[in-house]
Amino acid sequence: GADVILVYTDFWDESRHYHTKLAERLNWTYTRAIKTSITTTGTTALAFLANLASVIRALRQFGFFMGMCVCLAWIMVAIIYAPLMVVNHRCQRRAKKAWALLRPGGETGPGRFARMSAGWKHRFLVRWLRILYRFRRCIFISTVVLAVTALAVSVPQLEAGTDMPSIFPADHNQNAGRLVRDNFVSMSQVFGANYVEPPDRETVCQEPSTTGVETCAVNWCEAQRAVELPPKQWPGNGTCN
Repeated sequence: GADVILVYTDFWDESRHYHTKLAERLNWTYTRAIKTSITTTGTTALAFLANLASVIRALRQFGFFMGMCVCLAWIMVAIIYAPLMVVNHRCQRRAKKAWALLRPGGETGPGRFARMSAGWKHRFLVRWLRILYRFRRCIFISTVVLAVTALAVSVPQLEAGTDMPSIFPADHNQNAGRLVRDNFVSMSQVFGANYVEPPDRETVCQEPSTTGVETCAVNWCEAQRAVELPPKQWPGNGTCN
């Protein structure tokens, strides 16, 4: 919605060269800003909504969510931001009148605020501006100190995320598998740093070669007996005797 706001702001500033009344300026802005912003907003929304054709559920949800966000942002800017420009213009006009009275070269003496006594809003605005002007240095220094303090407190607590963000629902098997893996200690902690994985291939001797062969990991007769009996009941001693 930032680009739409810029479009409305530019057309509002341009409208003062063609109209003087605020209602006419707002109508002129609406007529041109809506036509201009709907083009960029529509293309962006359609680009996101095109993901609805994807077979991936997470991607479809993302595309629908972002497409709706873009459309709603355009509607909210047209309904809320455009009238706020009129309110802002009126507030600026009143603030300029009040500020003119507070300048060093302005009015002095008892009648300094006489012209602002028509309403309580004007009187309050003048008093508030006078307080801000008197303590302007203190306010500026306090703002800088608070900003630096906030950065000094928050920066040491920043941590870089090492895991991928979860795009799956809470009951998805991807999240369930991660919870199960968290219950086990990592392999590096169990076996140590010097652990060497055992080979996946070994030499198996034929039945005639049952003695005198030290390179054999297992004999065929031993393998057959191991299948017939459970490991704890196998009384073999490395031979087929």
